[in-house]
Amino acid sequence: MDSPGPHGGKLEIVDRFSLLCRASWITGRISPCAKFHDRVVSKYHGPMEFLYNVFVALHFIGWAIVLGGYLASLRSPGLYKGVFHGALTALVAGIAMVGIGEASVWGDGGPDMAKIGVKLVIALVVAVLAFVAKRQGAKSSDGAVAPGLKHAIGGLTLVNILVAVFWN
Repeated sequence: MDSPGPHGGKLEIVDRFSLLCRASWITGRISPCAKFHDRVVSKYHGPMEFLYNVFVALHFIGWAIVLGGYLASLRSPGLYKGVFHGALTALVAGIAMVGIGEASVWGDGGPDMAKIGVKLVIALVVAVLAFVAKRQGAKSSDGAVAPGLKHAIGGLTLVNILVAVFWN
């Protein structure tokens, strides 16, 4: 502390805090540095966590639209056009969630990237199938969609939800 660094002695204080942080994992106790770090980091992660949570909500809403549109159209020959928009919303929100989470929110590495990859592939397939169903319904006079196409959208949506819930 006698010889101030380029930041007027603050560098040494920061170094002492980082030394305490490095030593805290050995002792198993929470160091003053960790408490200080949590206060400082929470200021900067607040807006990003909020944005992340907005995309989580949009992701859930998108999949709810897809599943709800599928279930509502089970007794009709067509498929609601909102299913395509819900699939795109869920896909874009999911990609944004992973980007924001990797950049700032997930401190411990986040979820397994294999899980994210599986969910991405399923979401892409659902979005493409919903687009095909939308085009097929527009060409038909009564808006009919092939039953296999409609059930593939519903089944893959359920698979994507189950992957999200049960893959840890």
